[in-house]
Amino acid sequence: LLDEAKNTGDRLTARESYSTFLRIRDFDLDYLDTKLLLEEARAEGTAHVLISLINYTPFALDPSFEDALLSIGTRDLNATWTNFYTRSFSDFDFDYLVAVKFRNIDVSPGVVKERSYEETREIEEGFEYVLDERGNVRKDSLGNDIKIPKKVTIKAEVMEVYQRKASKIEGYIEILDAYTKNTLDSEPLFAENIFENYAATFKGDERALREETKKRVGNRPVNFPPDGEMVLVLAEQFKPVLKQKIRSFNLFR
Repeated sequence: LLDEAKNTGDRLTARESYSTFLRIRDFDLDYLDTKLLLEEARAEGTAHVLISLINYTPFALDPSFEDALLSIGTRDLNATWTNFYTRSFSDFDFDYLVAVKFRNIDVSPGVVKERSYEETREIEEGFEYVLDERGNVRKDSLGNDIKIPKKVTIKAEVMEVYQRKASKIEGYIEILDAYTKNTLDSEPLFAENIFENYAATFKGDERALREETKKRVGNRPVNFPPDGEMVLVLAEQFKPVLKQKIRSFNLFR
């Protein structure tokens, strides 16, 4: 089986030979050259996959973007019969190529929206006496004045500033045979990074503010992150998406 795998390049046959050598080892751990043959069968049966990035967009990617994206941790991707790489070697032949192709990278301009609105709340503040039809204070059975909580409506005028900036990256991932360059499978890819900031001030009674509004009061408008930084954050968000997609291909299971 191993000789056949070496002659034909059939990895499935190499894996079958590996299983057979394991059975031999179960009978005798050191039988002849079983250990060496196991290593050869493992090498013949393992597929080697190169992950590469291809940018089809007019957006010039900073080298740090590629470095961040390709630091996905190939050990997490490696399977029993598949090894992944993010760098090529001149004297090494790969079996498959994972081409991550970017077709659109977009960074929107920073948007600032201002609005003012009023928040109100009804609270109990003090009390008032209950009067009878003659205008006298009513008494309870013990002779005490009857009084009820006094409800008042409090208000606060809120001035809010909302900042938003977004970046997105779209593309697809292709699995290719490294020898024929034929596409074996393809899946779309997408990631988005949204920067948001709320800042608010108010006039009036603070007790009228909702809890969500209170969290924003005191915040200040900030500088929008530069486009390069927005794209770099995309790389970090893109990595788990890329990993999940690669794992989903039946070819690498």
